[in-house]
Amino acid sequence: MDAAGMSIRDNISLSTGRPFKSGAREIVVGDRFARELGLHTGDTVRLGTVNWTVVGQFSAQGSAFESEIWADLDAIRSAFDRQGQVQSLRLRLFSPTSLPALQNELATITTTPLIAVSETDLYAAQSGRTASLIRLFGWPLAILMAIGATAGALNTMMNSVSDRKVEIATFRALGFTRFSTFIGTWIEAVLLAAIGAISGLAMSWLVFNGWQASTIGANDAGVAFQLAVTSDVMLVAGALGLTIGVIGGALPAITATRLPIATALRSNR
Repeated sequence: MDAAGMSIRDNISLSTGRPFKSGAREIVVGDRFARELGLHTGDTVRLGTVNWTVVGQFSAQGSAFESEIWADLDAIRSAFDRQGQVQSLRLRLFSPTSLPALQNELATITTTPLIAVSETDLYAAQSGRTASLIRLFGWPLAILMAIGATAGALNTMMNSVSDRKVEIATFRALGFTRFSTFIGTWIEAVLLAAIGAISGLAMSWLVFNGWQASTIGANDAGVAFQLAVTSDVMLVAGALGLTIGVIGGALPAITATRLPIATALRSNR
């Protein structure tokens, strides 16, 4: 990149060192990249046939930029014999609505075809293979685990109803309706599921929020990133946990309403 490269990237700050000098064989590396490879400011790294000096590290608040190495454009061209060549250009548009206009304008250029994509789409394409693999195995696994959890909740509540059938029959004898018995048993199952969901969400947030990960995308482009357990993810997981309680508690609640009062009371003798 040229000297203005860092200024058109948001939320970038130098952690240590300084920016690279124009024309010098110096590099600035992302914090996550530096941690993975054990690099520090002042180290020498051999890229191709040239030694480069790490003069600084930068933070991008956990974004994928931290998996990048930045150096002067002319120095890179000279070191890798790529004079006059540019792989990609980064532009800051005035607004997101300007992208379609830019794409239409670039479509008229036939000598050197250029494709304009948003930063979000670019990184999504690089990590698309990994994301598809996660979805391919993740959702079936989540569904199987949800089915198992529902069966577990069903079994637990059925045992609870069986152990407390005298208590339930006593409430019925005191005048509580079948509907009241159903609601009481069902709410108990939902509350237990809610407690389990909240505990699971808390543990997931503590373990996975901020967890470092990396992928290998198209053209062997490595992307390092930081997992974020966002409110949207927690809402979906919490809703799934409550659904398990709703489904798993329905049948035991129905069973509780059908207990014969006299038979249940005699079973305590």
